[in-house]
Amino acid sequence: MSSFEDVVTICVKHTPGFASRAIKLTNLVRSVRVMHGPRVKVLIASEELQTDRYANGDMYTRHVPLPDGAGLSAGRNALIRHTRTPYVMILDDDVEIIDNQSLPTLLAALQADPSAAVAGGCYAGNGTDAQCYNLRFFPSEDGSVVRAERVHDVIGCQKVHLTHNVFMARTDRLLRFPYDPRQKVYEHETFFYQLFLNSQPVLACPAAVALHKDTQVFSDAMPEHPGDSTYELKSLRNSKGG
Repeated sequence: MSSFEDVVTICVKHTPGFASRAIKLTNLVRSVRVMHGPRVKVLIASEELQTDRYANGDMYTRHVPLPDGAGLSAGRNALIRHTRTPYVMILDDDVEIIDNQSLPTLLAALQADPSAAVAGGCYAGNGTDAQCYNLRFFPSEDGSVVRAERVHDVIGCQKVHLTHNVFMARTDRLLRFPYDPRQKVYEHETFFYQLFLNSQPVLACPAAVALHKDTQVFSDAMPEHPGDSTYELKSLRNSKGG
């Protein structure tokens, strides 16, 4: 039976140019190594020129260069094209892996259901329950209006239509149904609605979690900058950004 590191590639689209995001990305890669060892493949896509900045001698961490202004969707598509394993784990650059069971839980869910394209987890709560973002779509008869409702109290791994940006997918499915490269941000609902329209099942597995908060677990050597508001002011995701 193939080991986890042989079948899964972790893919991260990095937002360059912000000190806080660079620190969080470094912490993310460190958390992967702590929880899953040195051989798990990590791909980082960014518009930066420094191709080895985050590898730091790590032969299993590689940079995927992007053209200026590529954006989130095009960056994730590039990561998926560079993936050589049957499964891909999509993560944002401001999360951390906090246990060695969550990612294998998502892998096991996909292996148990060959029809499923995606298995998603939740954000670990800061001393509270996991923060999940699972939805089901309800389109009107002519498809012109789509209503989305939250799915609560998911037990085990349950079929939904949309989950968090903490998800594992079959690489071949994401090659068939990529992100819309025109959407540099706010791509999430569009991507999952495409899967819904193409009858690609999505699983929600709340037992699989990743940390998403200001104070990071593996940050002792490189502390966070909670007062750095540059990203919030200038990122494309913020309406005030340029």
